[in-house]
Amino acid sequence: MQNNKIIIGIVGTQSSGKDTIADYLVKKYDFSNISTGDMVRDYIRENNLGAPERDLMQKVANQMRIDNGPDVLARRAIEKPLERIIVSGIRAIAEAKAVKDAGGLLISCDAPIEMRYERIAGRNRVGDEVSFEKFKSQEEFEKKNADPNAQNIDGVMEMADFKIENIGTIEELNNKVENLVKELIT
Repeated sequence: MQNNKIIIGIVGTQSSGKDTIADYLVKKYDFSNISTGDMVRDYIRENNLGAPERDLMQKVANQMRIDNGPDVLARRAIEKPLERIIVSGIRAIAEAKAVKDAGGLLISCDAPIEMRYERIAGRNRVGDEVSFEKFKSQEEFEKKNADPNAQNIDGVMEMADFKIENIGTIEELNNKVENLVKELIT
């Protein structure tokens, strides 16, 4: 890792457990979590662009990449003067490449779509109030894209150094993360 920094990028499908993994690493290993989704939400709020619903977030994130480079979200996170950084919500190939070029590792997280849809219903985040059909449609839009400024979840997940299937409890997910991370940073 560059300059003794530990950088972990987290990629995954909607509601697969990315934030739960990041929260665990923050609490257990003193990481700072920088969420690309939060960066986009902040930009939307600061520029009065409306409610941060998923379709708007996709458009705004893509425009941020067009305006500032396809790796802008990850680059802004990595440049922070922190020793242990989680970049959660990696969605573009250039973002994943920026994490790896900085000496970081990528963890992907996934779960069956029905399970993930049930999870969004319980988290009460603005923009999550969608039908299952809309949820699937949004996911299909994000999965593959040749545009370097757009989401390409499948491509980024293929770049992951480690893969976690999140089909159990939060405790089971935390155990998987613990088994993985203690080898990397202890």
